[in-house]
Amino acid sequence: MSATDAKTLPTNTLTASSLALPAAILGGLLGLAMILFGAWLVLQAWSGSVSVTRTLSVSVVVIGAIELAASYYTLKGKRVAWAFMMSINGTAAVVFLFSAPRIRDAADLSLGMAAIPCLLFAIVTGLGAFSSEDF
Repeated sequence: MSATDAKTLPTNTLTASSLALPAAILGGLLGLAMILFGAWLVLQAWSGSVSVTRTLSVSVVVIGAIELAASYYTLKGKRVAWAFMMSINGTAAVVFLFSAPRIRDAADLSLGMAAIPCLLFAIVTGLGAFSSEDF
């Protein structure tokens, strides 16, 4: 392998101009928020003060942890983590879009406020989708 071949090999790191960088950072923050919210749900569900199933509360923690790990490995330039992060965020955007009226009613918020999680997950999905050439 010559010196010119080494310049053409992928480095598997994200550049500062890559759209995957803000997507991975925001995705990591959303994953952390899901872990914290899920932990709160676990405590509330197990004490019986909220009518949420234990399975749902534990799954929110697990999905948040997977989101956080996928975001971390996306920052490292791993294509599989990027693809998994895109699928989690795209699914979460659709789920939160259709659950916004229920969130509005349960939390006594406006519909715009209840749709903020959907918007955040959609932003991460869009930024990540436009950064596909980096992977």
